Amino acid sequence: EDVEENRLVFVLEEFEKFASKKQTLYYILLELIAEFPGKLSMIAVTSYPDYLDLLEKRIKSRFRQATFSVLPPSKVEDVMTTISKWLTLPDQLPEELQFSKDKTQKTQKTHNADWNKSVKALIEDDTFEAIIARTYSYNRDFNKLSSLVEVAMAQLTTT
Repeated sequence: EDVEENRLVFVLEEFEKFASKKQTLYYILLELIAEFPGKLSMIAVTSYPDYLDLLEKRIKSRFRQATFSVLPPSKVEDVMTTISKWLTLPDQLPEELQFSKDKTQKTQKTHNADWNKSVKALIEDDTFEAIIARTYSYNRDFNKLSSLVEVAMAQLTTT
């Protein structure tokens, strides 16, 4: 394989967490990107609209960004739909994601269907929706919201 054809993309989720400390990582990555234009790229993902204010001057000067803003949903119903999509399993998982190689396809489908019933019950639960609505009204950060959903998800069963 020709090395000249290889490309590498660094994806930094929760970009703002890196920016709160020394920003040497950013500096090194941006220097490498400048040294190999078209070969290296960095995608920084954040929920902070003022992320540029967090950057040191030396980083800002090297940071050539295209900014894409995705606004969070404004209605709780849309948030609940998103959570449902996060948690719902397809009828058939790819083989490498199935929970056991010795289980039959029918057992996997039954497990997924039972799980999805539990997810549906959680999404339709008024108390859960109220907690999500209250939390989301204070902070529209989906990273923080996903932590709350993980706690609820740990309570789901597939009996």
